[in-house]
Amino acid sequence: MSIYKTGLFVLGASILMACAAPSTQQPENKVEKAYTPKPGAAVEFSSEVPKSMVAGQYQTVKLKFAESYPENALSISLTTSKGLSLFGGMDRKSFDMGAGREHVWDIDVSAAEDGIYFLNVFVEADGQPRAFSVKLEIGDVTPAMRNRAVKSTGEVVNGVRVMEAEETIR
Repeated sequence: MSIYKTGLFVLGASILMACAAPSTQQPENKVEKAYTPKPGAAVEFSSEVPKSMVAGQYQTVKLKFAESYPENALSISLTTSKGLSLFGGMDRKSFDMGAGREHVWDIDVSAAEDGIYFLNVFVEADGQPRAFSVKLEIGDVTPAMRNRAVKSTGEVVNGVRVMEAEETIR
């Protein structure tokens, strides 16, 4: 009986060691990830948009910027898609980057008609540009409005639109 128990113990230990041993063979389909930093200003962006926006009324969109530059100015300019207007034409603003890491800009926007609009945000920090866009759904938005808002090309595969792109890394 002790030979039987010893044999089981050796077999069990061998299996555990085989499972715990690191494998030196890499799977064929494994690809190492390459880090390709996005060029431009090191500025993080977020926005807060009202849940329900009504056509014909000005509503506030909160733009939030975060950066870690020690000095100089964070310059921001805005453009809008056709039909969207900014209250008072306020389309440019600067923040002192030495005064803090986070900056907030409340923008009042309005559209005369229901639809999907875009607020385009262009940022420059330390001589480097970065661009963002805020999608605004104003009023009752229909599927046809969504289709017209973003003209897209390319084939849809498993719910994902595949589009050609070209990237240059310097």
